[in-house]
Amino acid sequence: MNIEHEARKIIVKAIECEKELKAFEIREKLKGKIVIESSEYTELRKRLCKYISMINSVANSEGKGREDLGVEILLKADYLLRKISKTQSKSVRKMAEGIKKSFFNFRALLNKYDSNIELVDPQLKNNQDISDVLINYEKNWERGKEFLIDNKKCSQLINFSQIIQATIEKYKSFKDKVDNMDSEIFIIVPCLTLLNALDGTDKNICSTYLPTLEEKATPDFELFHNLQIKYKDLCKNSLDSYFIYNTIEASIMDIDIFKDNESLLSIREKVIEIVKGIRNLSMNLQRNSPQDWNDLLDVVLNDL
Repeated sequence: MNIEHEARKIIVKAIECEKELKAFEIREKLKGKIVIESSEYTELRKRLCKYISMINSVANSEGKGREDLGVEILLKADYLLRKISKTQSKSVRKMAEGIKKSFFNFRALLNKYDSNIELVDPQLKNNQDISDVLINYEKNWERGKEFLIDNKKCSQLINFSQIIQATIEKYKSFKDKVDNMDSEIFIIVPCLTLLNALDGTDKNICSTYLPTLEEKATPDFELFHNLQIKYKDLCKNSLDSYFIYNTIEASIMDIDIFKDNESLLSIREKVIEIVKGIRNLSMNLQRNSPQDWNDLLDVVLNDL
């Protein structure tokens, strides 16, 4: 009986905190102030996040019941939505929006319970509406904690999503593959990321997921270093380095740009050699830490 009483008491405290938060928002907006910049507003949301975590630890039967999902995740989502446009990263914006929406949904549920606390079963895990909201909350905030809080990871995620986003806009065939979740994208995407690494624009994504790229005397380091030399030589000997990048990019996706184009025959063998090396390295990139790599792919591909 005492356990049931304590469980409901957490809900009551969360409701009171939500009411304080709502009153503060109304009061500050009437004054024409931007609430998001207020330290008092941050503190109120921090308290509410703490209560939500406590409720999650006892009521979320399908999730992990994590209590480490704090307000810093919500603050980072706020920041990114102000700083990152959809053209920069649809995936990051969608993740940030999911974090804010799940917070809003829990607040809405607390408002509902404020009208009639008797709606809440003291055995919190028996409340389907609480459970549903918490499952969504934990999923969104867990991903935010994993990918947004660390500035390096967040920067890499933005860059990684840009690589995929830009390729979708350039090639309809690739867009169709992504839309249909064709298995080929799991071969193409790591190759595109490695091409960006050769170009020096991957934000060290490849070396993060495949550290041997930076470990001298390893086969991966030797192969990558040789590919860099060949890529830079091609760019140096061309009037347009962007053209070289696009040529290799198209070849990665098995687009035959050499057919009926005699002007490209002089670089054909070199491009094919670079693409072959990229594909060999891409297998190691995926295999080194497959769960981490797949998590990164999942976040971007599902949020485009």
